[in-house]
Amino acid sequence: MPDEPDDLGEAVARAEDAFGGRVGRLNFEAGLDPDTNDADVIQLRKACRLLDACRLLRDHDGYHTSVIEMSFAAIERTFEF
Repeated sequence: MPDEPDDLGEAVARAEDAFGGRVGRLNFEAGLDPDTNDADVIQLRKACRLLDACRLLRDHDGYHTSVIEMSFAAIERTFEF
C-alpha cells in the first residue's frame, strides 16, 4: 500500500485504467461492455452478477461477510439503475 500521496495518486490512476479496460484486458464480460451507451442497464446487470456471486458463496457455506457486502453493493447499483 503506497504511503506517499503521489504514489497513491499513481495507484488510483492505474486502477482506473484497469477498470477502463486499457491495461492488458480488452475482452469484457458479455453484457458489461463499458462502451455501451446505456450505462443504467450496465449497473443493473452488475447488480445481478453480484447477487449471483452471493448465491454461489452461500451455496458453499462461506464468506458470509463478503455476501453481506456484495448484497449492499447490489442494492446500491440497483438504486443507480
